[in-house]
Amino acid sequence: MKNFSSVAVFIFALFIVLTYVGTTIRGAKVCLFPFRVTQPCDSNVCNTQCHKQFGEKPPGTIKGSLLGGNCIGENCFCSFCCLEKCADLHS
Repeated sequence: MKNFSSVAVFIFALFIVLTYVGTTIRGAKVCLFPFRVTQPCDSNVCNTQCHKQFGEKPPGTIKGSLLGGNCIGENCFCSFCCLEKCADLHS
């Protein structure tokens, strides 16, 4: 189980790096914000909770809109566009 945790952390770190590189190339930057949900993490519950909590106002200094919520390992992360104008993120 300890090896699985190490692999999960490595995959998560790789995901962050690839997300950052992939989105900055297109001119948008995605920020991930950890959000506590009941275990085990369910993607539908995570997405719903992110929309309930941050649908109107993003956390902290994040200016962009909520893109959605997803489970990475056993943790829920809400993803946001870090900038104000990210309409072209999915184009």
